[in-house]
Amino acid sequence: MQAICKEIDKFDTYFRHYLGKEATLKYKGKNIKDLNYLNRDLKNIIVIDKDPESVKKHPSNLIILPEFLGDPNDQDLKHIIPFLKGFKLI
Repeated sequence: MQAICKEIDKFDTYFRHYLGKEATLKYKGKNIKDLNYLNRDLKNIIVIDKDPESVKKHPSNLIILPEFLGDPNDQDLKHIIPFLKGFKLI
């Protein structure tokens, strides 16, 4: 995922932190992201993921999008830009 973010944000303008496996917890046999590892105010964190279970401890921080399957016409990320702009995140 970090490689994808680097491709989207080549100059580190939008993505400031990445959560890797070291920032996950085992929950019912599955790794879930623990946003507390970021040591930031959770009201300033948004996670974009395809899996609603991925941020089980912090569901209010999650934006769920369908999995990207390589379709060059996929517009899902573009559809959330107005929402993100409303929070002055981009």
